[in-house]
Amino acid sequence: SAWSSYSVCSKTCGGGVQSRTRTCSEGSGGGATCASLGLTQTLQTRTCNTGTCPVPVDCSCTSWSGYSTCSKSCGGGTQSRTRTCIEGTNGGATCAQRGLTQTSQSR
Repeated sequence: SAWSSYSVCSKTCGGGVQSRTRTCSEGSGGGATCASLGLTQTLQTRTCNTGTCPVPVDCSCTSWSGYSTCSKSCGGGTQSRTRTCIEGTNGGATCAQRGLTQTSQSR
């Protein structure tokens, strides 16, 4: 029979494998055999998605800024500070996984 379509690649990057199959039914009544027709191969494989996988990058945050000026000159004001966080990419740790969810603080 004809070859089947290739399977889905086993990996999305870094070199996976695809396979396809076919069947060969022996002829009857003295017909040619599969071997005599060179049809003994029933499985083919090939490499796929051989490109390099992107490097995982974990979430990272800048250092905290300095605290702002107090909101009151007397009587219990507040000060705040901030930082910027960039989420992980390519399968790296997220900010939540690293416990880096806070981007502002007050005191």
